[in-house]
Amino acid sequence: MTILPAPPPDWKRPAMPKGVKATVFQRQGGKCAESDVKIGVGFEPCEYDHRPPLFARQFDTEARGGKGDTIPACNDPAFIQAVTCAVHKMRTSGPGYTSYGSDAHERAKGKRITGKKAARFSGPPRGVDIGTEPVREPKKPGKTIQSRGFDKTRRRKLNGEVEVRT
Repeated sequence: MTILPAPPPDWKRPAMPKGVKATVFQRQGGKCAESDVKIGVGFEPCEYDHRPPLFARQFDTEARGGKGDTIPACNDPAFIQAVTCAVHKMRTSGPGYTSYGSDAHERAKGKRITGKKAARFSGPPRGVDIGTEPVREPKKPGKTIQSRGFDKTRRRKLNGEVEVRT
């Protein structure tokens, strides 16, 4: 069994069966999990939200006959909530003016931390020799901008007079 920290980028979750949706809907009594608004046919339309989000779950590569699945399983009714479309959009994308506090924000933050920055900060501290791994040298500063310099043809005396040099 191989466990990954998150689902691979090319993994596509299986469609949610109608039986799972019905189980979740009945468990909540036909109401939104967050706002207690009646949902369903003739009422507010609903969407099914995975809690915790799928990207935040571990991934078992050998589950579902080798196709792979999240831990807990992506279609486990205990980890799915029926919510209104507005609540689902808020949870997934944020309030609109920012994504802070949403699933999209958490996912982007995770990518930032484990992406480019992780390569810079992983490995031993500078100067520590652990054998075969080379010690990284600090990045050299870029080329400095050359200044114009001072006028070399004139000189100011201590009393304030300016004299021309010859």
